[in-house]
Amino acid sequence: MTEETKERPRRKPPVSVQVLERHNKSVLVQWNEGTNTKPDIKRGTIPREMVVDGMVARATLDAALTYGEAWATVFPTLTIEPEAMSKALRARGVFTLDDLARGSNVVQRVLFELCGIRDIVRKAKE
Repeated sequence: MTEETKERPRRKPPVSVQVLERHNKSVLVQWNEGTNTKPDIKRGTIPREMVVDGMVARATLDAALTYGEAWATVFPTLTIEPEAMSKALRARGVFTLDDLARGSNVVQRVLFELCGIRDIVRKAKE
């Protein structure tokens, strides 16, 4: 294959975005990098003129100023030992699945406690 017959790299198709906020020369946009069943929602700030009919070039989104927390660094490890979960549920009177069904948000409270989420939220409010 000669240089002349080599295929040019294909451009990635534009991405559908939702404009969330408009500023002077920029916009905050949101887009999905996943699928409808497994969404991976991203947000970023880009130049206003880059949005055309709700579509933006992939390269523009790749260079967008990222919006939001890097949650993977805020919650680097969310490992919960089964025994710790068991003890925490029992301490709240949850011994059976029926008990669990009656305690509407007891699992959420236990997870917040065991993962240290309460501390993170408390620090964020300070």
